[in-house]
Amino acid sequence: APDFFLDAKSQRGAMVEISGNQAGQDMEIRFQPCGTASVRLVGPDGKPVRPGLNPTNPEIILTPGASFASVGMKQDESPLISDTIHVANLDKARYNRKTLQVDAEGRVTYPTLIPGAAYRITVYNQPVKTEVEFTVKPGEVKDLGDLVIPKLEYAR
Repeated sequence: APDFFLDAKSQRGAMVEISGNQAGQDMEIRFQPCGTASVRLVGPDGKPVRPGLNPTNPEIILTPGASFASVGMKQDESPLISDTIHVANLDKARYNRKTLQVDAEGRVTYPTLIPGAAYRITVYNQPVKTEVEFTVKPGEVKDLGDLVIPKLEYAR
């Protein structure tokens, strides 16, 4: 599994694979500029969600598998759920309800993204899977397009 390093204050991070064979060895880890990604949140009518609302949950995917946003899963039939970490736990200054809000066009921008890490943005409590997965390159500013939220009234 990959290992992640982040200096949120300077907006630099790294992702490296470290194997057990490297135990006790010195390693050089090169931090690179973090990337950002933005997504436009729209309702089923294609109109942007109201400013200030942000029902999304950005996370780093640590192991492959389904997300908690997947619906229709029964306890005895559910697929393997991925192991993730909420990005808000890595940069609390930039990931809170005051700083990470939807703008007038329905767009929200996620900073402090570690280059090469796999990310997933999800919206829970929806009748269909409402999520997008992506990675960013060092310093990249990525536009993820529109994410349709079928049931805005259930989006928290």
